[in-house]
Amino acid sequence: MNGKRTKTVLSVFSVFLSVLLAWAFMTPGMAGASGDFQAGDTPGNGLIVFSAYYESLYTTYVMNADGTNLHRLLDTGNSFGAVWSPDGRQLAFIMDEDTSHNVYVMDADGSNQRRLTDGPSISLSLAWSPDSQHIAFVSYRDRNPLFNYDIYVVDVDTAELHRLTQEPVFEQYPAWSPDGNSIVFTQQGVHYGNDIYIMNADGSDLHLLVEDAWGYGPVWSHDGQHIAFYNTLGSNAGIYVMDADGTNVHHLVTNLAVDPVWSPDDQTLAYVSNEGVWTMHADGTYKRRLTDRSTFDYAPEWSPDGSQIAFISLDHKDDSDNVYVMDADGSHRRRLSYGINSEGGLMGHVSWQPVMSRP
Repeated sequence: MNGKRTKTVLSVFSVFLSVLLAWAFMTPGMAGASGDFQAGDTPGNGLIVFSAYYESLYTTYVMNADGTNLHRLLDTGNSFGAVWSPDGRQLAFIMDEDTSHNVYVMDADGSNQRRLTDGPSISLSLAWSPDSQHIAFVSYRDRNPLFNYDIYVVDVDTAELHRLTQEPVFEQYPAWSPDGNSIVFTQQGVHYGNDIYIMNADGSDLHLLVEDAWGYGPVWSHDGQHIAFYNTLGSNAGIYVMDADGTNVHHLVTNLAVDPVWSPDDQTLAYVSNEGVWTMHADGTYKRRLTDRSTFDYAPEWSPDGSQIAFISLDHKDDSDNVYVMDADGSHRRRLSYGINSEGGLMGHVSWQPVMSRP
């Protein structure tokens, strides 16, 4: 497989590898969006945003959910990790600037770009608060970068920055509870495995949920009652679901699997295993592989109404990544991204605009 590609990470060094990739991008600068794209022009099921390699840079693209009106939001500079705000009106993203990777936001049409953090630092793993007023992320900005990443929260309107964690370890994957009161995340370093912690949104009342879980990517169910995460270590590998207080941990997928994502109604989990996208009921029953075995498919993302799943697919024949969408049962698979220079591939994930912003 082409070594320049950024793939869904399956190892304990996932964020560290992302940092190395981030340092490789050293082209500053950013311009406004080109063309006449309007966020309100989307038919049907909202907008899909992703990052792709174009003219020696990673940049951010947006398109309608049917693949029409594919458009670059940023004309210059390396940008990646774009995530829709819960109200669907803004995008947060990472921009490479000299020796720093800073957090930016922009409106859905690419206008009103604003920098929220200053370097030198590396910032990763963006997560919006449910009210679209704050962004949590990980950064080493206050200390040595080697395994010293902390959780920060920045106010979107004022750019006021708060550091929430203090341990000299590697924190990753912040995720807000649906009510906005808590943040769950993983911490690597204290016990030489990934523990899962939870804290209040202001950093207080930090406490352990699961010790030595080797857990990654915790994600809340939409009702706030459960948290799914994945483990990549030996016989413990797979997808887990637990109650939000850390009790009743269930090992639902018992082979190597990553990237669990809850459906909007919390009845189904999509995930990646054996180079394909799968779904299962939230209790672990009725596991189904949705994509075929001729491609490497990853980074599933549910449509706001739960009827479709977007994902990234690597075609082994020509070694190119593209965005696809399919119905939730795996039928009607169709490619959405065309005409993009695929050298270097896509950056890790797609983000589907929440339904609330649709006219």
